[in-house]
Amino acid sequence: MFSATPFKFTDEEQQLFDVLLKNPKSTIRVMDDEKTIFALRNEDDSLDLAQDYLELPPLWDTHMHLLNYANVKSMVSLHRTKSVEDCIEAGKERLKTFTGDFLLGRGWNQNEFTDQRFPTKEDLNKVSKEIPIIFTRTCGHVAIANDATMKLLDGNQHPDIDWETGTIIEAGLNELYALIPSPDVPTIKVMLLDAIEDLRYHGISEVHTDDFTALSDRDYEKVIRAYTELDNEGKLKVKVVQQCLLQTKEELEGFLAKGYRMGQGTQNFKIGPLKLLLDGSLGARTAYMREDYHDDPGNRGIRIYSDLDLQELVDLANGQGMDVIMHAIGDAAIDQAMDAIELTQKKYPRTNARHGIVHCQITSEDQLNRIASLNIVVYAQPIFIRDDSEILESRVGKEKASTSYNWKGMQDRGIEVLAGSDAPVVEFHVKENMRWNKVLIQ
Repeated sequence: MFSATPFKFTDEEQQLFDVLLKNPKSTIRVMDDEKTIFALRNEDDSLDLAQDYLELPPLWDTHMHLLNYANVKSMVSLHRTKSVEDCIEAGKERLKTFTGDFLLGRGWNQNEFTDQRFPTKEDLNKVSKEIPIIFTRTCGHVAIANDATMKLLDGNQHPDIDWETGTIIEAGLNELYALIPSPDVPTIKVMLLDAIEDLRYHGISEVHTDDFTALSDRDYEKVIRAYTELDNEGKLKVKVVQQCLLQTKEELEGFLAKGYRMGQGTQNFKIGPLKLLLDGSLGARTAYMREDYHDDPGNRGIRIYSDLDLQELVDLANGQGMDVIMHAIGDAAIDQAMDAIELTQKKYPRTNARHGIVHCQITSEDQLNRIASLNIVVYAQPIFIRDDSEILESRVGKEKASTSYNWKGMQDRGIEVLAGSDAPVVEFHVKENMRWNKVLIQ
């Protein structure tokens, strides 16, 4: 997590912080008086303020998906599944009380499975052949659909849809999720209020969130309206900066034509930078690499934009005074992001620009030097190494693994590194994220 307020612990406070961080009974919470408190919990889950505790500055999650988190809360949780069979059983259990149109689940990770494989449509057919089912991987870049769902796609020949296995990846997910009914603004507001309570419960006062495509209709004006109404009603109890995912030139042109600009809004809700996706994820082997995956020869991942198309988007935003932050996990995607930022700053120089790379995981020493020289902000998720450590070397090889997830190397070079969770990919609990922040900067 990140704090905009510089602070330094005294030796005594640092000692208490380290003790609390290791204690399973401690927690960080935003109180009714807006103070952020790090303390032990009582048996009734209230904070024990009779013992030593710390008051922290307001804490931010600098990259997450708040509306998607709210949406996922109603789905079948697959985060603790250890096999494809566990996923099937979780689906069957939810089916006992299911009353909707689609049975949705999220959180499976084949790297955690005893059988080390993706589920397939045949596996989901064991849950139901009649009810449409979609189970999404924890990263959000891969989903599996059963036969009932595949029929609704009606022969769609998108290249990212595998009809044989029911596997849908990356851009194909837009076709898949378009099948799901989208909630109206009042429902979105209820979802957000529930998620905001969770944020405060876990110590977060501000979020920078990518919500524009969280729902199936991808209607960003509904999202903006929901936040604006909550703000006007005095119910937005955390500060929100919207990282605007607009993936095409036409979408961005339409957004700008409606008068939206970065920085617009109130103290509690603001329009933030343009967000772009340049590749996929390491776990799904869709992050875009300079070289083949070490454990999948012939595969370098997925490149979403040509250099020309990406440059057009970045130039359009930067020329309008809008920062651009780009999801880039693989080293080739990071190269592409750096090239676009360097060129746009030559065309439209802005001394106050804060362009950034989100994730920035698979890196080399030369890339870190270049990121520093270009003054690029890195939106990092240190907690990712908790889940990726077991697959990192097998995916990219020992040499490249040794220079990846290198937050300390970034900080040593003076790169501004902002920490976030990417929830719902992982939990946004401040304490757990802080623990991994501490591990990776030592």
